[in-house]
Amino acid sequence: SEKIKDHKLPDWIEKFVSVQGLKINHNSARLLADYLGTDLSKVVNAVNKLSIVLHGKGEITPAIIEENIG
Repeated sequence: SEKIKDHKLPDWIEKFVSVQGLKINHNSARLLADYLGTDLSKVVNAVNKLSIVLHGKGEITPAIIEENIG
């Protein structure tokens, strides 16, 4: 399949995070996209890692992203 475009990645991250039962705002999704690029496997792994850190509930914030990903 075709790779996701850079400008569409934050929206994709927001939807994926929502399906995982977590919350993320657009700025945090953009930060995560900037750190990880368009490789969706990296994004999925990072969101799974953050889900573990947040015990499967809560919001992914820039501070949590910087502490655990960046």
